[in-house]
Amino acid sequence: MPLPFIPVVIGVAALLGYGGKKGYDGVQAMKEAKAIGEEAAERHQEWVARLEEARASLQVRLDVLEGQRKTVTVTTFRRLFDFLERLEQKARLSALESLGSLGVTREEVGRFAAQYRVPSASVRERAGGGQ
Repeated sequence: MPLPFIPVVIGVAALLGYGGKKGYDGVQAMKEAKAIGEEAAERHQEWVARLEEARASLQVRLDVLEGQRKTVTVTTFRRLFDFLERLEQKARLSALESLGSLGVTREEVGRFAAQYRVPSASVRERAGGGQ
């Protein structure tokens, strides 16, 4: 009777050996997967840090650019307003010179303009009858 059990014992031993090997391979694969996952997490953190550094650097550049834009805008508008004021002054002088060539003096122009400048109290009196 013990003879028929020998192949069964050998078969069971072979199955146990095969199962043990597969179990060992599975544990090794899990260790390798864990190592790969940890390495990927480290690389991810490294790239996140690089991204944050790049964002900070970009924000500094954008702040500098915004300052330059404001300076250019303010300077450009100041120059534009100065130019328009000079243009208006030249136009006034030109108009006065033209009137001067016609024999009209500045005083006459001032008196003429004063006729149409009405103090605000007079306007109220005219509009509301002095109420």
